Amino acid sequence: MPGKTTRTTQPHDFLELSDRQFEDLVRQLAGTSGVNWSRPPEPVGRLGSDRGRDIRGWERIPARRGRRPAEREWRYQAKRLSRIGPTELRTIVGEAIPDQTDVPHALVVAVACRVSSAGFDAFHNEAEKFGVAHHDLWTRDTLNDKLVLNLNARIGTFYFGNGPAIEGTVPAPFDLPSGRPVAGERLGRLAGEACDRPLRGGVRGGELGPRLVEAPLLAVPQGQGRFDAD
Repeated sequence: MPGKTTRTTQPHDFLELSDRQFEDLVRQLAGTSGVNWSRPPEPVGRLGSDRGRDIRGWERIPARRGRRPAEREWRYQAKRLSRIGPTELRTIVGEAIPDQTDVPHALVVAVACRVSSAGFDAFHNEAEKFGVAHHDLWTRDTLNDKLVLNLNARIGTFYFGNGPAIEGTVPAPFDLPSGRPVAGERLGRLAGEACDRPLRGGVRGGELGPRLVEAPLLAVPQGQGRFDAD
């Protein structure tokens, strides 16, 4: 039987990431957020003169009656903070829009912590004052909700290591090379053919369905049943 999980996977602690890693995480989640990007989100904040913008992307606007195709800007701020209040959120909005003649269509601020109701109100009120049409505040809970979606599984695995990293894989117990029976997890790719040899302990490959091909070792949790490999 597969080994048990050795660490919690929800909620993720985004403070474990560096500032740049958190920014990359937010940028990648922005890329899968369902916006029809003509130019996907890019980390302009690393260029040194970002005018308050950590990430920006351009949404494609289809041609309509009497109008040509167009683009509109989305700006993102990624703040890896352990706490944040209404005043700080208002400040972040102002820093994201230093030129009031250049207001983006959308502003998304992502923070690594939870936010109070007063904080949400302050953020949305400030964004409306600047004339931002679409404004979202991604908190720790919002980011965790996004990471449990199937389309973001690879992103979650890359930063936090939980879940199958390769599509079509399943966990299987095994023995360490030393021969000492322990419980662990290996990923096996479904190869589309029945296993041609039985596994000790009464479980045959045919009962498991497609053949399991060994993949790199991921974890060795203790306390589970044994699996004797030939």
